[in-house]
Amino acid sequence: MKKIQLLTMLLFSSAVFAQTEQTQVEFVATVAAKNAADSRSGVLAMQLTPTYALSVRATSRTEIRDASDFPLTFSDIKNGMKLKVEGMFTEEGILARELEITQGTHEVELKGVLEAVNPQARTITVAGMVIPLAAQLEIRTDDGIWLNLEALTVGHTVIVEAGMQSGALEARQIKVSTFGFGRARLDFDGTVHVIQGSEMLVQIAGVGDGLVRIHPETEVHGSLSVGAPVRVSGSIGSDLIVDARQVMVKRPVVLNPDELHLDFSQTGRVQVFLAQPADVDTRLSVSSRNSALARPTASSFVVPAGKVTGFFDVQSGTSEGETLLDVTLPATLGGGSASLKVEVETNGPDDRTGGTAPVPTPGSTPNPTPNPKNPGTAPGQLLEIRFSPDEVTGASNRSLKVQVVLNQSAPANLTLSLSLAEGAGQPVNFPSQVTIPAGSNFADVQITTGTLSGDAKIRAQLPAGAGGDTASLKLRLRN
Repeated sequence: MKKIQLLTMLLFSSAVFAQTEQTQVEFVATVAAKNAADSRSGVLAMQLTPTYALSVRATSRTEIRDASDFPLTFSDIKNGMKLKVEGMFTEEGILARELEITQGTHEVELKGVLEAVNPQARTITVAGMVIPLAAQLEIRTDDGIWLNLEALTVGHTVIVEAGMQSGALEARQIKVSTFGFGRARLDFDGTVHVIQGSEMLVQIAGVGDGLVRIHPETEVHGSLSVGAPVRVSGSIGSDLIVDARQVMVKRPVVLNPDELHLDFSQTGRVQVFLAQPADVDTRLSVSSRNSALARPTASSFVVPAGKVTGFFDVQSGTSEGETLLDVTLPATLGGGSASLKVEVETNGPDDRTGGTAPVPTPGSTPNPTPNPKNPGTAPGQLLEIRFSPDEVTGASNRSLKVQVVLNQSAPANLTLSLSLAEGAGQPVNFPSQVTIPAGSNFADVQITTGTLSGDAKIRAQLPAGAGGDTASLKLRLRN
């Protein structure tokens, strides 16, 4: 495997994977400028202080999410947004591993080697950044021993936590590492391409093949085989081969939940997670082994290119029993599948055995039958609604889908009214009404934000005949 080993050395010596802790940085700053290479990558100028900006490079492997953990692309990032950046220093600036939209204040956590200490000016230098020291400064070792400023020595490996004070960045806490941060660590996903003895070649999308060494103490979860999707956690050895600490064989399709309990004529939603994103839209098929008991509302659904999540809905019938629904990948992606167990049972009396509802004795109140889909609710209980999620923070000019959720199955079709409670004049488009079907406990709400910049609130209300309960969805979006 000499040729493979050379290729691996080239791959893992690149900054894309070798997350060496000695150069890691985490900070919150504002997007001052953006230069996009395409919809998934580009360079950001992140304004940390009024006079200091950092260059941050995002690639197709950078994870970008909003504050609600909703996946975004580089094209969703706008000037003026606050981002939490996690990455590492390179010769071309900071290479971002994760970008997350946040409402937090500007701050920095920097892990690196102490390059200079100036007690007179009360500054330190790490990774080329000159950082003033706060008047109230904590310095200690990683095992808890307190130090003074004079104890800091160039060459120490430190973790610096800094925040904003009067428009300038200042270090408030310095932790000195006694033993350094050790070898470069990395985690990556890929597909097993070749297995030879204690080494395997893992194909990494968009990059190439990497050589991984399995040791007797390596934790291997699942059965390793050629073609299996895996997640590798380990460190880079002196020969630049990855020494695996853990290898997890990922199921090609994961369902959440993987077991569904439904009442008669009820609808439930199932989230689907792929082991890794595909380059093109992926259409998965869904089929039932007993359609009379439960069936998907559609025979297939699509996970968009570059994404790993999708969903489908299940509709139950009017008889009790258990069945399985099978979700299958297309043959071009290996045809892997996962099964959903669906149990259908009524919440009322068991008519099959001729049973009747118990007659309450005078002065007593019958115990309601619990609803297994909504613990703590029961037929006849006051209807309540909520939005899921109830707050969305992220980029403007996008289409959102949220749900309005009932605390129990709808006894009949329930039509809710929707209105803009706050943010009059903002370009927010949504339907004026949505209907929760009888037997279901949710309805989708499609929202388009346009060029919304600021906060808005959408209110949903049940009809007066159903109790008139209300719920609010808060939107915090920026250009």
